[in-house]
Amino acid sequence: MTLLVELGNSGNWLQSDSQSFTGFPLPEYVPPFQFEKHILAIYVDNYEAKDTWNFAGWVSQKIRLGIGPSQGAESVSNKKLWLRRTQLLIFPKLTTTYTLSIHFPQWFKRADCTIWEYWGPEADTVTNAIGQVQSSVLRVENKINLLLD
Repeated sequence: MTLLVELGNSGNWLQSDSQSFTGFPLPEYVPPFQFEKHILAIYVDNYEAKDTWNFAGWVSQKIRLGIGPSQGAESVSNKKLWLRRTQLLIFPKLTTTYTLSIHFPQWFKRADCTIWEYWGPEADTVTNAIGQVQSSVLRVENKINLLLD
């Protein structure tokens, strides 16, 4: 299966969050809302960072399982973040909504983080192929019906 999206169209992206953090150590950041889209872009900057720093932390997709002692959100997908790079993140579609948790490196005293959600068209090659087969079957059925009438 191949995902078909229009990532290069800026009109398909919506900035969901932009925050600046200071302190030592920086706390875990959990945006105070649920995400609906599973394609995100995240940019992390730290103007105090040394030129040799590349690592910007971890982002985790969390979903509520509703079982176990805490019945809380469990991390299902963890991805590494890179400093000063807009990163495309595609999370698994396990639920309609989910939360994020961002952990910055322990040596960071500052971080600026921006998150965008992809709201553009989405399709996949499997769905397209099924649609083409269904269309072909309908044409054959119509031809058979015409012959039988």
